[in-house]
Amino acid sequence: MVILEDISGNTCVENPREPQRDLGCEMTQFVRTREQDHILGIYTPSELGAESPEGDGLLKSLEEGQFPLEQFEKEVLQFQTNCPECSAACQTNMKLTDIPFFKQVVIMATNCDTCGYRTNEVKTGGGIEPRGLHIEINSETCSLRIPELDLEVGPAALGGRFTTVEGILTAMRDQIISGGGMFGDSAEAHLKERFKTFSKDMDEVIRGEKHVTLVLDDPAGNSFVQSLTPPTPDDGLKITHYERTFDQNEELGLNDIKVENYEES
Repeated sequence: MVILEDISGNTCVENPREPQRDLGCEMTQFVRTREQDHILGIYTPSELGAESPEGDGLLKSLEEGQFPLEQFEKEVLQFQTNCPECSAACQTNMKLTDIPFFKQVVIMATNCDTCGYRTNEVKTGGGIEPRGLHIEINSETCSLRIPELDLEVGPAALGGRFTTVEGILTAMRDQIISGGGMFGDSAEAHLKERFKTFSKDMDEVIRGEKHVTLVLDDPAGNSFVQSLTPPTPDDGLKITHYERTFDQNEELGLNDIKVENYEES
């Protein structure tokens, strides 16, 4: 006989005679004890101190101004997660950051001590902008114009990033190379030669030996490139705001959203 007891109630044993009753399995539900609730992190309001005038509960009340928003923005928050590569337990760091002339963003970084995997991602702190955004960067140091290399990376391919132009180009190159299974040993000769030429061109762009233009198109309007001459216009930076198409709004889920007069049908 095997007996399973799960105080969270999240255990299931498959019934081999489904939809008929399993005669070899008996399930009993029970009310958890206080100790079991505490193991799961479940406490009553009185235990948390919300109803305790003496303030002897688990949570202590904060005086007004004791922990202002400015102090919270300086804190680096940490929470447990699993490494996307090896599934080992690791820490993810999260911090609010104000980018000048842009908006508040959330930077999230995960470091795995087991396999060494590292990743960072940027989440915009605000919502979707009223209009889309088209940015062109023309720089003598290192920039990229996608048409010149016949390269186009679709939306969400690289995720949100807080990086330099060189950094995003390197990430694009590494992702294409790592996912280039179609250019392996079994590929045709002309495909392998084309991939080799593309790789060489990308390396020249990253090293600043090839002058090109980087074009970013964000229908949500949540992309930003720091100007080299703020607040005056940057001659090497062209920013265009445009009205989204119906299909772009549909992809962002905006066509069916009702943000005013919710009570009306």
